[in-house]
Amino acid sequence: MLLTDKKMHSEDTFLEIQKRIWRSLNKEYEYSEILNDSDQFLRENMFSKLNMAVLYVDLVGSTKMSSEIPTEKVGLIISSFAQEMAQSIRQHHGYVLKFVW
Repeated sequence: MLLTDKKMHSEDTFLEIQKRIWRSLNKEYEYSEILNDSDQFLRENMFSKLNMAVLYVDLVGSTKMSSEIPTEKVGLIISSFAQEMAQSIRQHHGYVLKFVW
């Protein structure tokens, strides 16, 4: 794949994510539940020793945003962000351990 092809694919992906988030903020889109797979994986491997990486993701500016935007909208933004991150993690064969607000 050429570098320009990768760039085009990334731009298409970002546009799709933006569309889903806007639809979610307008209550026209609901994310599906993805934590069931993670919960099952954790239960099956609870006593196993596995090589894994841990990813920490932060929504920059969320503290300031929470003081400037109505609570309901902040909740939708944070939820949409978390679901998009979880979806990306699953696309790369990862699992979400938990969300911390």
